[in-house]
Amino acid sequence: MGGRQRELLQVAAVKERNPRKRATARFGAALAETNKERELHCLLWFTVTLKNMDLFVFLLQTFVGSIYWHVVFL
Repeated sequence: MGGRQRELLQVAAVKERNPRKRATARFGAALAETNKERELHCLLWFTVTLKNMDLFVFLLQTFVGSIYWHVVFL
């Protein structure tokens, strides 16, 4: 991606008022740097997402398990 297009993405990220859209635009601008960096950013994003999903599943199992324990044994 050319330098001018990358600049436009970065400017769009700064001008965006919605924080979620701003973060998405910044992430898009960061991904536009180079192919190698793009692969690293994607890998990092998926790793963080999977770790968060593991935590979510663990908490869900713990919560459901505690409800089951209370319903069955109390």
